[in-house]
Amino acid sequence: MRQDLSGDGCNGQMSNDEGNFTNKKSTYSVDFARMKIENATLKESRDNVEHLTSAIHKLRISLLKAVQDYATLGSSGSSTVIKLVDDIIADVNVLKIALGSCLPVSWSAEAKPEDPTDGCGDFASEKLDFVSAAGFEMVELLMLAAQILKENIIGKSFSLFA
Repeated sequence: MRQDLSGDGCNGQMSNDEGNFTNKKSTYSVDFARMKIENATLKESRDNVEHLTSAIHKLRISLLKAVQDYATLGSSGSSTVIKLVDDIIADVNVLKIALGSCLPVSWSAEAKPEDPTDGCGDFASEKLDFVSAAGFEMVELLMLAAQILKENIIGKSFSLFA
């Protein structure tokens, strides 16, 4: 075995190995931090899906109750059912606003540095996470169902007076 007595070769080799070790450790730390962010994002998405599903389910059940009430009461209870449907529409709008204003943990990680945004703008141009996108679709479908029910009730009420 040959030793370098000048000290240069040994020290140079040692510091290079230490640099590689530090580099690898730094890379692992960054990877671990990314995994922690991804894990937090997934947990947040799971929680959001659970909350969204629960809220949509409650509103859908309320809408079904309005349909049943109208079937039971007929045109004599149409004003009561219309009020109930209006309340459902208001709740759906609140849910839609909440979906539009939520900011997921992953938002900052997914933002591109060369594409700064001020947080304002339409939703079509922004990248939505899958929970928000699915939520918007569910909310829009529920809104459509409520509006169709309301129009049917109003149409039948007016046809009785014609």
